[in-house]
Amino acid sequence: MLIAEKLTYELHALMIAYCRKRLKELPEVEIRTWRYRGKDAEFCITDGHAYVSTGVRGKKLLPDARLRAEYEASLGLLLASWKKKFGNARIPIYKPRVVTRVINDRMTMDRRYFNGLVAGMNDYLGNAELVYKGVIYKSKSEREIARVYDELGFEIKYETPVYMNGVKYTPDFVAYSRLTGRCFYHEHQGRMGDAQYRNDKARTHHMYSSLGLIEGLDIIYTYEGGGIVFDPENLKYEITALILRNLDCA
Repeated sequence: MLIAEKLTYELHALMIAYCRKRLKELPEVEIRTWRYRGKDAEFCITDGHAYVSTGVRGKKLLPDARLRAEYEASLGLLLASWKKKFGNARIPIYKPRVVTRVINDRMTMDRRYFNGLVAGMNDYLGNAELVYKGVIYKSKSEREIARVYDELGFEIKYETPVYMNGVKYTPDFVAYSRLTGRCFYHEHQGRMGDAQYRNDKARTHHMYSSLGLIEGLDIIYTYEGGGIVFDPENLKYEITALILRNLDCA
């Protein structure tokens, strides 16, 4: 669930632009509740006409009406939070255009790709302290990474098997961004003080690169251990940078 107060400056402005764009694209239709045949019923209001939501026309209008209400609520929240955080500062007018990329001649990394991935492949028993929203994470850092994505309004899938050139890999996270219409991978390398672990992860890094994934555009790496302290709050800025690289913002 997006928590507006946690957004970075750029993501905040992009989310406002995204909500405004979606509202322009959706039909002008709203939902109201009135008494109908002795019961409360939802009506879809458009072009000066009211259609009960259980009728033929109402059923067609209802999904768009609900989406519109969702985006209006999100935009109101974002604008109120902007005012609280930045006062009367002008909201940057971004007009993002998604830059379509195909990785390795076949991977689009789009919504359809994300929806086709199976989440939650970890079947080990975990500590209750490592649970976030019903998912057991292997470490506190991975649990905090999940929290950050949730606060920023990203959908994530944890330890999801993906297949590239017929080979199975399991990135720690696959995250989907509505702003770009694309998803990206996130690998958290948490034992950098272990030489063998570093070597194994270096091979993994090379493998992703050889398959066409670009760091900071298609995949994020975070590190911990061996003198490296992981701060989940800093991850927000890495995510913001990745999103901006995936957009052509006028």
